[in-house]
Amino acid sequence: MQELKNPEAEATAHRAQAMDTQPNDSALAFALQLAESGLPVFPCREDKSPRTARGFHDASTDPTTIRGWWSRWPGALIGVPTGPVTDLLVIDIDPGGADWHSEHAADLACGRVHRTQRGHHLLYRHVNGVKCSAGKIAPGVDVRTDGGYVIWWPAHGLEAVGDLDDIGEAPAWLLEKLRDQKQHQSAIQATGDTIPEQTRNTTLTSLAGSMRRRGLSAEEIAPALHAINEARCRPPLDRADVDRIAASVGQYPPASEQAPAYTDAGNAQRLVAAHGEDLRYVPELGWMAWDGTQWARDELLARRKAIETARAIYNEAAALESTDDQKAAAAWAKQSQQAGRVQAALWLAQPDLAAPVDAFDRDPWIFPAINGVIDLRTGDLHPHRREYMNTRATAVYFDATALCPTWETFLARVLPDAEVRTLVQRLAGYSLTGATSEQVLAFLYGTGRNGKSVFLETLAALAGDYHTPTRIETLSAGRGAGIPNDVAALAGARLVTVSETPEGARLNESLVKDLTGGDTITARFLRREYFQFQPQFKLWIRGNHKPQIRGTDDGIWRRLLLIPFTVQIPERDVDPKLPERLRDELPGILAWAVRGCLDWQTNGLQPPEAVKAAVSTYRTEMDMLGEFIESCCVTDPAEEAPAAALYGRYREWATSNGHQPVSSMRFGLALGERGFSKIKSGTVRWRGIALSGHLDTLDTSPSSSDSRARDPVNAGIVSELSNCPQCDGEGCPWCGGGA
Repeated sequence: MQELKNPEAEATAHRAQAMDTQPNDSALAFALQLAESGLPVFPCREDKSPRTARGFHDASTDPTTIRGWWSRWPGALIGVPTGPVTDLLVIDIDPGGADWHSEHAADLACGRVHRTQRGHHLLYRHVNGVKCSAGKIAPGVDVRTDGGYVIWWPAHGLEAVGDLDDIGEAPAWLLEKLRDQKQHQSAIQATGDTIPEQTRNTTLTSLAGSMRRRGLSAEEIAPALHAINEARCRPPLDRADVDRIAASVGQYPPASEQAPAYTDAGNAQRLVAAHGEDLRYVPELGWMAWDGTQWARDELLARRKAIETARAIYNEAAALESTDDQKAAAAWAKQSQQAGRVQAALWLAQPDLAAPVDAFDRDPWIFPAINGVIDLRTGDLHPHRREYMNTRATAVYFDATALCPTWETFLARVLPDAEVRTLVQRLAGYSLTGATSEQVLAFLYGTGRNGKSVFLETLAALAGDYHTPTRIETLSAGRGAGIPNDVAALAGARLVTVSETPEGARLNESLVKDLTGGDTITARFLRREYFQFQPQFKLWIRGNHKPQIRGTDDGIWRRLLLIPFTVQIPERDVDPKLPERLRDELPGILAWAVRGCLDWQTNGLQPPEAVKAAVSTYRTEMDMLGEFIESCCVTDPAEEAPAAALYGRYREWATSNGHQPVSSMRFGLALGERGFSKIKSGTVRWRGIALSGHLDTLDTSPSSSDSRARDPVNAGIVSELSNCPQCDGEGCPWCGGGA
């Protein structure tokens, strides 16, 4: 038996030592250690009252739940239920019980003595037939068992968890003394007069209140009420109604505890106790409410809950014994339903229910579906939990065994390369997560009727709330300095889609690097304050035209995944109902994407050669002058060359090297982008560049044998733009302009 000396002096010494050795924020570590040992925990206030709406009934050993609680309430004390759930019977000895303990110390065989803030806990194995009590076996000695809990004071750094296996049975004499206590059986006897139909609710509520005043919990009240209901109510109430009465009355403190006052602050306390589990107040957003699947902004629901709380004071009144007390409570219930009182309760409840905006959507590896939350690290489905703090979800049902034959047939036709399909599946799964480690941008390229729109729209439907569309202008250059306002709308998204890139659109490469790099972004909505967010989204762009990329460094090109949709579906084979059919297969497509996510985590994206080759070709197109200038030109600020001669030599060089030459229009634009300047003096010339080996004497006159003359492609461009960057419309043998 461990010796108990002066409990208060010893506890004070331990607190002083703890202040030097343990940080106050160590509660989470202790809570997790307790949970790992098998003891469920829940957070409590400094006054030892539960932080959660259901108190010890919310106790959990789940690390995610526990971290969520202590992230919200870092200074919370650790509550541990007693009774059968933990197999614990605890004798709580405060300083006032030290004499009793000294008198019985020799007879209190105990395997574990646990220091508390002001005294000690004697820990025994749970036994049936013992009730919670306060000061009944001796002053300063309380009993905690079925329906009770204790504060595990390592939350203050006083003591580690230790080995719980050494907890023994309570001595027989103590159990006999505990069982001799009055058990309040008179309150739960299912005997007495018949309860008529019109008074069933009020009578059962009154009886429940009597039980609660004697210290019974809601779980103890419910079976007693059911027995009374079956024996005395004619006809009996529905069992669900009886359960609601027990739960409603059980939320109020027993007579030994102080009930909330008849004030606005008391109503706020009632609101937190009754509905705090489902409400959060975010200063930047207002009231958030849990809808069973996700948290959402809902000011109206918060107000409704406050009104329900006010009406529930009538139940509180019915549980009182004194007629005067009942009248006072009923009068306050009526006043509390006034608009001003409702608003005051909500306002005063804000501190207890406050949550920072960054407490939401923090886990990048969960994906909430309609029937549960998918852990994308394993593919397992878990029940929806408030502690996940997700504000987004998809309306798709998840079934890991669901099939999607139409989807797979569609992919096989529009992406015949199996390796490309594997990449797309991994990329789709990666896009379900909030991870951005790959730092990629997917561009679906191809002409019309090739399936890229159907593919991306299906993926967007799959992502649900996690999808946000944006315009190509969001990512385009030439919009001025800084982050565009519409980037603010991308916060929290995981899939961002961009539809249709117009010809000539140029990417803002610096912005794309920022958005895909994982760094914190500062943005704001119009006429709103700046805020910061960590991008979680993956960019998917589709279009018939590739956007211009001027950069030649790997910083932009390594991010690009060019997925060529090169199969054009004949018009006669187009299925207008395909999108609808694919919507019906979304559960199977979600399972397909989750498998892709798991595959990505194991093998990475691994772009196949077809994608790498497409990016390489794209890069060559964007840097079309690089090799040509190096092979055929000299650059010097003092040099000049005729535009026609430069373009003619470029065409010869491109053809001889197996490249498809670009139009003279694109060629001229590229020269300008390289920093060369066009001079208009009779004929168009370019300053800063010349053909090496004096090749600028190339014959540029049109002839019937010259295949370059009157290039119909260039002529079409000139006819559309009424201008040619090579000749300025003054007559050009390469485009036919001015002829």
